[in-house]
Amino acid sequence: MLLSYIKKIKLFVKKPIDIAIELDIPYDEVTELEQEYWALIQLYDLPLIYQELKYGFDSFFELFKLLKKNKMLSKQHILKILKYAGHDLPSLENKIQILTNDVIELELRKKDLNNTIMLQRAQLSDLGQDIIRYQNAIRLQERIGNQSSIFSKLVLDSDNPFELLSIKI
Repeated sequence: MLLSYIKKIKLFVKKPIDIAIELDIPYDEVTELEQEYWALIQLYDLPLIYQELKYGFDSFFELFKLLKKNKMLSKQHILKILKYAGHDLPSLENKIQILTNDVIELELRKKDLNNTIMLQRAQLSDLGQDIIRYQNAIRLQERIGNQSSIFSKLVLDSDNPFELLSIKI
């Protein structure tokens, strides 16, 4: 009897349905054996938890996988999650949606501002080129003005202004 019982207990690394098939016993009996097994390995609360979650176990297991994936299985993390979830989950979901929309809007504004900056840099570069052309034109006018005043002075100081027409500049 004890040997048979030990063999049955060793099976609990498998799914309950597989155990029921292998031992050719009803599923309810497998469930009872499973609960006895949990008690033997000092998981005294597990049968109670199992009974509470019997039909919602899939959801609980999904939650467990999600917590495990995000490395949030510590007591501190779970208490924090329960604190926020118990507070007002729909309100938190709404805030998350609002903040997500805000982030999207800020990213679009950032893109628009970067485009504006690029456009203004191009305009600034064009303006710089215009300033250089304007400065060159002013220098040219100053040279022409200087040469004109020199020529005028020569004409005024000369006894024969027609003689100056033969001078090469």
